[in-house]
Amino acid sequence: MLLNANIGSCIINCLSPTNQILLTFDYGPDVATQSFVDAMNMYGIRGLFFINGIKVYRDNKQSQIKSMYDTGHIFGTHTYSHSELTGLNDFNIRREFYDNELDVFRKLFKNRPYFVRAPYFSYNDRVSQL
Repeated sequence: MLLNANIGSCIINCLSPTNQILLTFDYGPDVATQSFVDAMNMYGIRGLFFINGIKVYRDNKQSQIKSMYDTGHIFGTHTYSHSELTGLNDFNIRREFYDNELDVFRKLFKNRPYFVRAPYFSYNDRVSQL
């Protein structure tokens, strides 16, 4: 099962032996997000959305994100500003995750993110260890 993965592990293969798929969406919320969510909700499908804090607040999407969460969708962090992490120093890498956790996850969901997707899939051992 996907949620049994070790914290900090990179998941590149599905660990479930059943015929299931995991729908993931990056760099949101975006203009098409609600259309996807409405269609998914109609069929009882849930997705994993990797969100950026700056887009949630800049585009005033807090109520949309909270509604998605309340209907069973899962969220992961995609950093606060979608910066390429390998080009940042340690302090700023931590800041990207910390700001997204505080501004989005703790305020809207009252929890911490479990899933992380690095913008541009750009990460290395240094980023993973932070």
